[in-house]
Amino acid sequence: MAFTPVRMVAPDGREYTAGSATEREQLRAQGYRIAPARTAPKPAPKAVDRPVLGDKKPTSK
Repeated sequence: MAFTPVRMVAPDGREYTAGSATEREQLRAQGYRIAPARTAPKPAPKAVDRPVLGDKKPTSK
C-alpha cells in the first residue's frame, strides 16, 4: 500500500510535507496538523478596451 505525501502545518505556521505514515504520526504528536486544502485563486478580470484621455486626434475647424 503506497502512502500519499501529506501537507502539514507546524504550530508556528510553517508548512511541511510528510513523506511517510510514520513521519506523519510523529509530527502529529509534536503538534503539527493537516494543512487545509488549497483553493485555486480567482482568475483576474478581463481587460476592457477603453479610450485613454488624450488619445483622440485634435480636430481643427
